[in-house]
Amino acid sequence: GFVSWVEMEKHADGFKLHKQALKHNIGIAPGQIFSAQGQFHNYFRLSYGMPWSEKVDKGLRTLGELIRKQ
Repeated sequence: GFVSWVEMEKHADGFKLHKQALKHNIGIAPGQIFSAQGQFHNYFRLSYGMPWSEKVDKGLRTLGELIRKQ
């Protein structure tokens, strides 16, 4: 598998995005869980290893829509 560390706009909230994504069966890791000081609030980690499919494409499009709404 692979991992991407994604930085969003400064005002975005990775934990809020995580909760919204779960409602669409999309799992991401909010950046805050990787810092003992609560840093990286506008980051998230995306892990992937599945072959490209319509399901993966739809999930990434949905995640992009959720990020734009932040």
